[in-house]
Amino acid sequence: MVVVVYHRPFSHFRVNHVALIAGNLGAKLLVYSEPKSRAALDGITQVLEHPEERGRVPVMVVDDLDDALEVVDGRVALLDPSADEGIKKLKPSDVLLTAPVELLEEIDIEPDLTVGVGAPVGELAALAVVLYELGGA
Repeated sequence: MVVVVYHRPFSHFRVNHVALIAGNLGAKLLVYSEPKSRAALDGITQVLEHPEERGRVPVMVVDDLDDALEVVDGRVALLDPSADEGIKKLKPSDVLLTAPVELLEEIDIEPDLTVGVGAPVGELAALAVVLYELGGA
């Protein structure tokens, strides 16, 4: 199953829900990259303290996106919820780069692939759909 990198989280709610989604839909690793607020750090602490709530998916925290992508080393698929493509091209060895939709335009790398669900939804809903479609259960 894919590795999920959640870049620049800023919300306790989103941090926790990304962990629930990734853990329960079969991600093999969850990396939080460049947390942007005290609330996000508090959420990450809660995720680390309660592995049962994240489906026991391993969790890492890194300072920036370059470090995250170096650690996980794989083809990078950017999750853009409004994109109409890519889910079928996603491979279990890929790195699914996710960010809050409000910060999506700030991602300054060229992904190998863009995946989405073709709907104006947030990153949490799109992440759940993509992981489910990829075979999570």
